[in-house]
Amino acid sequence: MARSALPAAVAACLLLAGCGVGLDRSDPAPPSPPRLDERPTGADELVMRIESCCEGFARHDQVLGALPPFSLLGDGSAYGPSPVAFEVEPALPPVVRVRLDEADIEDLLAAAADAGFLDHEIDFGEPRISDAPTTRLTVVVGGRTFTQSAYALGIDGGDDDLTARQRADRRRLEQLVDDAETLLLPGEAYVADRFTVYARAVEAGVDSGSGATPTTRAWPLGDPATWERQDDLGDDRCRTFHGVEAERLFEAVDGVPRHTQWTVETSTYELVLRPLLPDEPDPCPAR
Repeated sequence: MARSALPAAVAACLLLAGCGVGLDRSDPAPPSPPRLDERPTGADELVMRIESCCEGFARHDQVLGALPPFSLLGDGSAYGPSPVAFEVEPALPPVVRVRLDEADIEDLLAAAADAGFLDHEIDFGEPRISDAPTTRLTVVVGGRTFTQSAYALGIDGGDDDLTARQRADRRRLEQLVDDAETLLLPGEAYVADRFTVYARAVEAGVDSGSGATPTTRAWPLGDPATWERQDDLGDDRCRTFHGVEAERLFEAVDGVPRHTQWTVETSTYELVLRPLLPDEPDPCPAR
């Protein structure tokens, strides 16, 4: 009886791969698909964001002041730039907010999952187009964060080198972006409670490249020369305003044209104002 036990043990070992036979242990099992109903629920926690930045010839104010086209937070609030067209761009980019119902949120997440965007990083290819923005999708579900990036999404031409799969994936991402942005309409005006201001010293009255003739106003909230200088901003300085100071800032810039030069004593500055959404960290914390 004892002699027959060895073949049985060997068979069991092979079946379970307990002896390391027939199984490459260097390749872990792929992670299971995330549960879409396990997502952040806080008003300051990100669920989905769509970003688009930055063209090669984008001005620094377009880069620093750019708002994400779509942001969905855990309480169901979605944010994006106002769709209203302004004859003169305002200094403070207007933001809209909507409260999405559960069905809309589930549909968005299901579309991202069905497209394979919550599986692995997708190769969307790179069309032969110069100086186009990159679209970035971020989704947080099941305790994990998924990101996808596609260059020159939705721009015609330059796609001769793309594969059929890449074209199909790009169409799916375009559709998801369109569906998300449509949910923001019409939206209600949202006034943030935090604003980041980027300051660059300029020569008074000289066009900074925007094509607009600058007007001049006195800046009422301290000298930007005393603000923090971040490593990635070059000579620019920045400061984030909270609470009462944020309210004063809003009052000072409300209705002011975007390409306004601001003066403090003998210094002149070009300012870029950026409302911060509830989940966004302070981009220029004090050191």
